[in-house]
Amino acid sequence: MDKRLTAEQALNHIWITKGETANQSHEGSSSRKVIERMSSFVFNSRFRTEILMILVSHLKDSELVENKKAFYKFDTDFSGSIDFDEMVKTLDNEPTKMTRSSMTKLYNAIDFDDSGEIGFSEFTAASLADDHLSEKNLKSIFNYLDRQRNGHLTPKGLVSHFRLMGKKLSAEEARAMFDEVGVGEKMTYERFADIMTQ
Repeated sequence: MDKRLTAEQALNHIWITKGETANQSHEGSSSRKVIERMSSFVFNSRFRTEILMILVSHLKDSELVENKKAFYKFDTDFSGSIDFDEMVKTLDNEPTKMTRSSMTKLYNAIDFDDSGEIGFSEFTAASLADDHLSEKNLKSIFNYLDRQRNGHLTPKGLVSHFRLMGKKLSAEEARAMFDEVGVGEKMTYERFADIMTQ
């Protein structure tokens, strides 16, 4: 006689149901943390947002497993991007309720390139955990931007580096980015780290 469980019995087995409850609890906690981090993204300076986007591009896939899980919870049609309706539906199902006005502000802040959709890089930049902002990662990005190894960043240097990355950034925009975070002509690593971890 075959003693193996049927598919239905297996899915309803106490070990499975207990595991699902634990996973749902963990996922719920993770979702809340992601939403909290995303919500604070609204208040980011442009400088910090740009640096987060660069940081995301330097992280390994193995470091972004949780971010991918969270992304596909929002990207319900698996199109590779999140539209506003998908964000609204996902957030409406969360315990922490947000107004439509707050959702709109959040969506517009994360849709950094104004494409009308949120890509994985944008979503990840908005939801990065603090452990991604380690001293090791921050120093790596700072050195990546400090191509001349001067020990500081400048608006002019930022324009040049963005050009190498294929991104447009005018001298006026770079100057405004430094002004927004209260930096003059030179940004030291210490100030850079303060801005990124504030």
